Amino acid sequence: MADIFLSYAREDRAKAEQIAKALGNAGYDVFWDIEIPPGASWADFLAEKLSQSKAALVLWSSTSTASQWVREEARLARDRGKLIPVMIENCAPPFGFGEIQAANLAGWNGEADNPHWKLLLEGIQRAVGAAPTGTASAPPLRAPPAPSGWTQPAPHTAAGPAVAPSPAKRNWVLIGGVALAAVLGLVTILNQGGDPVTPAPAPHVGGAGPLLPVTPGALSPAVAEVVQKARATQAAAKVVAQEADRNAKAGQQAAAAAMRGEGGFTTSQGPMGAVAGDLVRLQQGQAAPVGIAMTNGSQFAGLMQVSEANGGAMTLNGTTTVPGGGWVTGRYTLSGARSTFVGAGLIPNKLSVEAQEEGAADGSATEGIGVVRYANGERYEGQYRAVGQGAQSTYLRNGLGVYYGANEQVINAGRFANDAYVGPQ
Repeated sequence: MADIFLSYAREDRAKAEQIAKALGNAGYDVFWDIEIPPGASWADFLAEKLSQSKAALVLWSSTSTASQWVREEARLARDRGKLIPVMIENCAPPFGFGEIQAANLAGWNGEADNPHWKLLLEGIQRAVGAAPTGTASAPPLRAPPAPSGWTQPAPHTAAGPAVAPSPAKRNWVLIGGVALAAVLGLVTILNQGGDPVTPAPAPHVGGAGPLLPVTPGALSPAVAEVVQKARATQAAAKVVAQEADRNAKAGQQAAAAAMRGEGGFTTSQGPMGAVAGDLVRLQQGQAAPVGIAMTNGSQFAGLMQVSEANGGAMTLNGTTTVPGGGWVTGRYTLSGARSTFVGAGLIPNKLSVEAQEEGAADGSATEGIGVVRYANGERYEGQYRAVGQGAQSTYLRNGLGVYYGANEQVINAGRFANDAYVGPQ
């Protein structure tokens, strides 16, 4: 059992290694250089290691705050009462994590006598139950971290947006069009405003690797056509998701500024949740960066535009999360009782999807086309149907498509009905 679980974005590996070495020199056992055993799933392995640790240090930076997986590890640590946040840059932590006082190591470069480092060690000692037994220092990095213009907000306990940024570390995955329903009804609670802001760009989001081509002649013309449409939709979904990723970062920053009372941004609280960001521009019918936190735990960060009163028609372009760890990144368009979604997202330990979906605004039943990747390495390309809400969504192969095994061999191809293979088409 490790004393400390260290969560960080891969771009911050050098700083994570420096902290891990310093803690190791102090006599603590740190789990940080992660190697997943063959046959184990990434999520299950990390959840087990986090549960076994006595404390979890989450390194917040401009990169890690945009990582869905770092946020998920932080959420698990917070839920287990093990979270110790550490700011390695002068940036705003994600919403939902600002209520816990963070150690500030933005200016620390391995010194044992740094006052902020000493405060962190005191917090670790309280959590782990053992005092350092060695000199808690590490070799300095070649260049000390350069401070940015963002400062850590003061801790707060009021219910406010806990906005999730879009993913930047690992594979994308979708939750069906149901996440859109989580933010409906919030439009009517907007009653405050602020000055316009130019959205800031977010880090580029990576996607899944290239798909193997279908062997010529192996599929019927009808199935081959649907597969090609699914792959074209997958490519379009990745482009839209990259755009939504940038918007999610802008929404997160606008919401952070609103919660601190900066830049003229404002917040609005209603019975269904809270909205923070550029509410004046939103009320004027323009696309505005906002963060939304529903009382049921669903969250949104990105650009929102309302084109009809009371949300009769709107567009959301960013990232939405739902309880249970699921999230989607892309563009949602709502008109009346119908919605369209293009992008990608996550159902933990289940599947990943890059696709387009159309269906009821409440997500009760949506038809989709795209590429679905399962946790066991299998893959489906073609038409499908999504039923249910959030991480409890069910994805049914429904229509024409191809089902691949983990070895990229075709298991069956043709027509499917509610996951059952009907036969060649």
